[in-house]
Amino acid sequence: MKEIIQQTTWSLNQETSDKVGSLGMAKFTETVFIYGEKEGETISYSVSQQSAWAQEFLANLFIGNIYSLYGHYDNRLEYSKYDLIIDLSEFSESHPFIERAKNHHTIPVEDSGRNFSQILAHIHAEKLFEKITKARKDNKKVLINCQMGMSRSATVAILYMMETYGVSLVQAYHHLQKTRPIVEPNPGYFSALYYHQMTLIVEAAPWAAAETWLNEFFMNQDEVNITGEGEQVILTLKRDMNDFGSVFIDFVSFLEMLHIPFNLLNCDSRRGDIQISLEDSQQITYLLKNKTLHKLDDTNCNQLAMAMEDALNSLDSTIDNNEQKRRELTNLLGQFRQYYAKKQWNDAFDCVIQFINYASTPVSANKNFYKTEFGQTSPAIAFNQSLERADLTHLATLIKDRIQANDVISAATC
Repeated sequence: MKEIIQQTTWSLNQETSDKVGSLGMAKFTETVFIYGEKEGETISYSVSQQSAWAQEFLANLFIGNIYSLYGHYDNRLEYSKYDLIIDLSEFSESHPFIERAKNHHTIPVEDSGRNFSQILAHIHAEKLFEKITKARKDNKKVLINCQMGMSRSATVAILYMMETYGVSLVQAYHHLQKTRPIVEPNPGYFSALYYHQMTLIVEAAPWAAAETWLNEFFMNQDEVNITGEGEQVILTLKRDMNDFGSVFIDFVSFLEMLHIPFNLLNCDSRRGDIQISLEDSQQITYLLKNKTLHKLDDTNCNQLAMAMEDALNSLDSTIDNNEQKRRELTNLLGQFRQYYAKKQWNDAFDCVIQFINYASTPVSANKNFYKTEFGQTSPAIAFNQSLERADLTHLATLIKDRIQANDVISAATC
């Protein structure tokens, strides 16, 4: 099951859009639930709301809204019935037809984003996750619901996957979203889940996810509002509240995969600010502007290794410390090969940057060929010609841009 969750595609934009319609979750219909008779009259409850159907995101485990719960208590067989219910809708207690059976556990909390500790304490005190796991193994159906089936129930579903299978918060979230596209834990719950994740042993999300996030979610730099003074800045995402939770989750995961330290501030049901350093904000601004991360794979890494060899072989008297430089560059080339053999693309790319910076420093100055003297040293010429022969000019440009970005950041923080 862990592998199934981890294999979930990161970007679900089009798939999500299609599934919302196919699952009927965007349609509002008149529904009449019937619970029995009293003094010859039918006891019913009529609503005009989203579908009562819950979605199965793990074997025998469903997530739904309050109407999934109403359907369970409807005395007709057309609605799904459940053997165990975890109910986080604070309004369900006001309906007399909802029985308080031993298989119906209620956690009546508001969708405030500030009561995660209350939810967590109830789950552990009642051993609800153990009960869910046992019921599923016994082939019994379990429902987790809240009012809309979007935030509180999603928080518990994600928490269950994290604690039971050791998957990361973001992987659990996207697996859940694949089944029920409208799930949106609010920033307060996400912040609490993020810090709770630090107490667990979970596997990190794949690096490729950060690249997908950057390309899919940030089509325009104006969607990030950067404020602050001195060495700290506050990032505020400007998005529709309907998908704010999703963007917030992905953005924080993106920062984490870039190894950028941050603090989550003022996180509740309506907002979530992210505090990072000025230097890191400049790096993010550059990445957003260029809409790209490190475009490495097995094929172009082989070509990069050959280009680095060509640069190494071109060292001549115009380069300072020739023999020492050759030894250190040879070590960097070896490190690069180790990184890409392990598919550690981020480290491999950084190794290329270090190699080129060092290999191309002219005698006359500390400037390298990717800045004011671009292409004017022997290693630079050899490196670029090798990439051009391999039709990888775009990669040479990306490397140049990365070095220039690092130079800007260094100058700004001096």
